[in-house]
Amino acid sequence: MPIDSNGLAVLAEVGDSYEPVAKREAMAAAMRALGQAIERAFRDLAEVNAGELSSKDVPTAADQLEAVVQATESATNTILAAAEKIEKVQLEVGVQQAAKLGEIVGEIYEACSFQDITGQRIAKVLRALRTIEERLAKMAATLDRAGTGPVAPTADKRTGDEALLNGPQLAAQAMSQEEIDRLLADL
Repeated sequence: MPIDSNGLAVLAEVGDSYEPVAKREAMAAAMRALGQAIERAFRDLAEVNAGELSSKDVPTAADQLEAVVQATESATNTILAAAEKIEKVQLEVGVQQAAKLGEIVGEIYEACSFQDITGQRIAKVLRALRTIEERLAKMAATLDRAGTGPVAPTADKRTGDEALLNGPQLAAQAMSQEEIDRLLADL
């Protein structure tokens, strides 16, 4: 870990000092400054709450991005299937209408190419998130070994309706239609 500017200044004093007593005092001061800098660094790292980030926040973000990729792929496949149906209808209509439908289908195919590009970009972000997750997990383990321990998970600070609104759920976490039907039947 790099020594901060205070630690470097103290170490420079030690090197410039010629008297043995002054050297010992300067060395002790340098060690205290270094110890304080390390202590500050551990406190700052603990405040980041690497354990919660690596075990909850980053994986959740990665899972949500993976769900975006899957939903986008599913929607694109549905759109492409509809475009194929339009192409079949082209055979049943007049020449002018068929030409117009052909143009529209071409536009649909062109527009659907976004899915491949967005999938590639999201895959890059997912790789970065996984790397961050691994590094945060290592940092959390280091903090645990250093005796600082993990910081308690941060509480959800949302209130009222905002606390109830969690957006779309991942498939594994979402309620089943049967559960929803049971809840509505109880009303």
